[in-house]
Amino acid sequence: MGCSLQKIVLKVLRFCFCLQISANISTVIVAVSEMKLLIIFWLLVLLTWLWAGLHMVYQLLWLLVMFCIFNTSLVCITKNSACMFH
Repeated sequence: MGCSLQKIVLKVLRFCFCLQISANISTVIVAVSEMKLLIIFWLLVLLTWLWAGLHMVYQLLWLLVMFCIFNTSLVCITKNSACMFH
């Protein structure tokens, strides 16, 4: 009787430990995907203001067009990510 109780306790402990490991792995996966999103966001912010600054310095139309493209993509990404995380 004692051996079967020990086996049951060991099985329960293994199951709980496996649940803990899978919860930690899913947390890490979510954190990595959020980090990728943040890196993309800040890269787009950097590129947007780069094109804006270059347009103000050189006053070329194609720099203004690039600014508009990156600014629009930045707005689309922030709206989609805000909807995704709520």
